[in-house]
Amino acid sequence: MAILQADKKYVANGVTVNVYHLGDNNDNGIDMPPRPRCLNLIGVTIHNTPWIDTASGTTPAEQYTRATKNDNMGSVRVHYYVDDECAWENLPHDQGGWHSCDGNVGGNGSTIAIECIMKSSNDPVSLKSEENCARLTAYLLQKYGFTIDDVYTHNDWYKPKYCPIYILPHWNEFLNKVKKYLGNPSAPSEVDVKELYRVRKEWSDAKSQLGAYSVLDNAIKCCQDGYGVYDKNGKIVYKKESGKPVELVNVPEQNDILELQKILNNKGYNLVEDGIFGNKTYDAVSDYTIEYSNRGELTRWVQQRLTNKGYPCGEIDGICGNKTMNAIMKFQADNGLGVGYLGGTDWKYLCK
Repeated sequence: MAILQADKKYVANGVTVNVYHLGDNNDNGIDMPPRPRCLNLIGVTIHNTPWIDTASGTTPAEQYTRATKNDNMGSVRVHYYVDDECAWENLPHDQGGWHSCDGNVGGNGSTIAIECIMKSSNDPVSLKSEENCARLTAYLLQKYGFTIDDVYTHNDWYKPKYCPIYILPHWNEFLNKVKKYLGNPSAPSEVDVKELYRVRKEWSDAKSQLGAYSVLDNAIKCCQDGYGVYDKNGKIVYKKESGKPVELVNVPEQNDILELQKILNNKGYNLVEDGIFGNKTYDAVSDYTIEYSNRGELTRWVQQRLTNKGYPCGEIDGICGNKTMNAIMKFQADNGLGVGYLGGTDWKYLCK
């Protein structure tokens, strides 16, 4: 099945949260917990689930969400999966969960569940997942007026289960991380979801979908006889019948990731220009930093990208001056990144 695309996104305490509520996307008819939840909301329950390796272009949190949608997670239903890059919100907060071995009551009925995806208690990737989990937990406590005493473990609800297995050995340290972000919360901000083109027989026939693509050309390549390509508003932009494709409306320009790939290829890389920010594109752009006085097409691209995300750089001129540096540092601060020149992991956040 194709990688899932979020219905919307927001940033909470520096964590990008991809909203994909299973109940709104339940074309496979999986069982769902009660909505509204059976008990009043009293806090947040923390779990650990094992790390999984994923294909280029996705993360473990998305893959766990996709596995749940496809009914491959048994009866487990949680509100969030969190990894080292982002979180995926599977359930709205007013819906119960199935995560703490107590039916529709107890922790299932009264808390928001976060599954923190980790390999161990101390490797760098797992610690980044844990950091994101702490940030998200603090955001939820702040949102509902809870305190640090309202953070629970799976073990609190079901004693035979030693979970979260990787966090419990240093539980107090984890709570201290939550306290740090609880004392200095940042307001959530909406993130624009990029255009997606869905290949279906009809817009209303979600079960016929062959895929969803951010680049129109890729959707067209996937299109089969009797299928069409639909934009995010359900408007058909391409139709293929009896082997004769017919384009129906004006096509938007391909996204700016495609432009980034072209810039990098002009610098000597050999990237597939598909508009997808995968591992190879990340590896290539990570060879570069954007610092004060830098000039060129990559700097211009960063200025435009930041401006589009709400961090104005002044004139888009390909010269990194004071306004561009201020935009970079504001972007980094809002996303919980180290403040200074742009480089390394910053590219992942900038290209989301």
